[in-house]
Amino acid sequence: MYVWRYLLLGFPSGSLLAPVAVMWMVGRFEWRRALAALAFSIPFWLPAILWQGLPTTLLWLAALLALNAWAGSGALRDLRAWAFSGGIVLGHLFVAAGLVMVAARLEEVTTNSVVLPLGVGLGLLGLLLIELAAHFWRRKK
Repeated sequence: MYVWRYLLLGFPSGSLLAPVAVMWMVGRFEWRRALAALAFSIPFWLPAILWQGLPTTLLWLAALLALNAWAGSGALRDLRAWAFSGGIVLGHLFVAAGLVMVAARLEEVTTNSVVLPLGVGLGLLGLLLIELAAHFWRRKK
């Protein structure tokens, strides 16, 4: 089970350390590359966190996609790394959306009874997507 590594670093940091978590998940962790990924992440992550607009968020997701692909393979020309990165980012978004739905239902922001099971299901689907992406990446290496 590789998803716990991503949960330990990727989610609590607001995905700032997601490329480092990806390196750890696929077994390619090196301190120099981890610090470089963090240095490349901060200029894209900070505007998305501070202003939370659609353009800055989309820019962060594109940068996160590229950084995860680089973290997984060490090169940006590997199409399999881009697919792996897309699975990780999509899984992250599913888990985040699921947590928002569960929190909205538990805080009684909405009274719709479908929101809680949908949020739990979406979160589990995201975790499964992250786990499968890491599993298939490690298996094919």
